[in-house]
Amino acid sequence: MSHWENFKKSNPDVANAMPVGMPIFGTFACQHCELDTDEATYYAVDSVLKWECPDGHVSFAENFRLG
Repeated sequence: MSHWENFKKSNPDVANAMPVGMPIFGTFACQHCELDTDEATYYAVDSVLKWECPDGHVSFAENFRLG
């Protein structure tokens, strides 16, 4: 059995948890309707910046790196 399988067996809550993102504040334009929002979420593991406009459209910036 692999280390990952052992980890999942002994830590099911952690292994099945949703990724936690870091909030980023600024101005982000919707890629669908161009409305602005002032907060996005950065997921470092996936290098994705994700935000949602006031109308509920979800936008992404892939291969995003801070710094």
